[in-house]
Amino acid sequence: MTSQISSVVDIIRTHGKERSGHVALIESTHTCTWGQLYARASQVANGLWAAGVRAQDRVAFLDKNSIEHFEVFYGCTLINAVSVDVNWRLAPQEVEYIVNDAEAKVFIVHADFVSVLEAILPNLTHAKTIFVINNYIAIPLFTPIMTLLIIYKKLQNLLIIKILKFAFGTLIAL
Repeated sequence: MTSQISSVVDIIRTHGKERSGHVALIESTHTCTWGQLYARASQVANGLWAAGVRAQDRVAFLDKNSIEHFEVFYGCTLINAVSVDVNWRLAPQEVEYIVNDAEAKVFIVHADFVSVLEAILPNLTHAKTIFVINNYIAIPLFTPIMTLLIIYKKLQNLLIIKILKFAFGTLIAL
């Protein structure tokens, strides 16, 4: 029996439990089931919560269309935070304006866009925590798999973290 879906967060909770083995997303040759998406979104939610994100706080996200987008989006919904998608085609100054105008506490940036991040970093007014991610892995701050956190750069009171995940004998840059 399918539960009633009355809000965005109900989509991931309901399908994550009742359709956990069904494919939710396909990106190139990678697939993600509803159960995997729910688990990853929960990890993102825990990581964001640990970073101080609370209800209605903004989390900016700079990446191309990807599975990670949905992990971050649903992770935000699980803690009632607001996901602010930033178009990867924008100029650095436009990205800076959106992130600052949204008053994003956390800025999640794909590794492909570190040059944009570096260009705007000194001018970010609210983002105090920045995560640099790579393809097909959510932010695994709380997982049973060993996680190694490496400080990527520290500037004033801003912390940028590059996360490496050790999974099944392979070190994967996040």
